[in-house]
Amino acid sequence: MFNTKMIENEKDFNCKNKHYQPILLVDLNPNLDKKQRFLCNVCMEDLESEVKTIGLIKMIQIISDKQESKQRNLTNITDYKNVAQDWSDDLLVQRKSSCEYSFYDELDNFIKNFNIDDASIKLINNINRSWMTKLLNNLHSNNEDKDKLKFNELKQQFTNIINKKYFQEDEIQLKLIDQSVKQIYQCNAIVFDSI
Repeated sequence: MFNTKMIENEKDFNCKNKHYQPILLVDLNPNLDKKQRFLCNVCMEDLESEVKTIGLIKMIQIISDKQESKQRNLTNITDYKNVAQDWSDDLLVQRKSSCEYSFYDELDNFIKNFNIDDASIKLINNINRSWMTKLLNNLHSNNEDKDKLKFNELKQQFTNIINKKYFQEDEIQLKLIDQSVKQIYQCNAIVFDSI
């Protein structure tokens, strides 16, 4: 799993009145601009009692926890085994791009109750759907040559995988058929059949 990282430095945050004092509170008014939500001790002297606020440290922790949870979810969704390398690379790029976040943007999303986790999950699902479609189209084009492998069976197995919500590896039961055959020559290949 990748570690999440805030793009901004907490020490660079300035209050809306540019007092250049340490930030203590965050104004939760959704009508304010992203960078106008911070309050220092000087700003707090003029604070109206109706303003909803939260401590900066608490807000950073809430957003950090949310980002780590998002990363765990993305890891669970994108951690597939036995997928094509290009497909795996696309998923990895999406996971890496979601590691860094802007505190200003996340705070704005938090206040306005946007759920950008859904956007990342939708993007990953779109990547998966795109690759599944490409693979299915390849299977359709190869299905025309009947002398190759049994593509209809392979296509059906792939379709079964697509119909699952998440790629879960089914447990394969192997059964030893016959041990009585003695091989004289060196064995160069072994075949397993999961049926």
